[in-house]
Amino acid sequence: MKKIRIIFTFIYVCLCLICLSSCWGSKYEFMHTREEIVSVEIVEADYDYTNSTPSQDTLLVIDDYNSFLDKLESLNYDWRVIGGPVGIDSKCVAIKILYQNGDYEVFNYAGRAEYEYGVGYDAYCDWGSFPKKEFYALLEEYIGYDATPR
Repeated sequence: MKKIRIIFTFIYVCLCLICLSSCWGSKYEFMHTREEIVSVEIVEADYDYTNSTPSQDTLLVIDDYNSFLDKLESLNYDWRVIGGPVGIDSKCVAIKILYQNGDYEVFNYAGRAEYEYGVGYDAYCDWGSFPKKEFYALLEEYIGYDATPR
């Protein structure tokens, strides 16, 4: 009986640790390979949840986007275990990556949306997040002002 109690206690502790640890760190995974990227922009995205596609006003087209992507990939990216996919915030500064085939992704520190040519727009397709402070520090380095949502 004592052995069974110890086993159940061990299982309970393991399950608690799994439930309490809601994320783990890794690298951001692009929609397609880096070789397929044709442009990287910093945009002001406005998603009002009544349109199927948000408006995206380009703030800056990044000429040396490979250097930018290297810096982006150096940021920790935490995958959520608990919860559902998250989309981009309404009225936020975000990164837009365009691919050779017409697809693109738009993401801020905590959410992502994707457009697949011939398929359409998916507003909620991300299960992870960047550290907010580090993400917006990277954007500030390029656009020259703090765009962190308040």
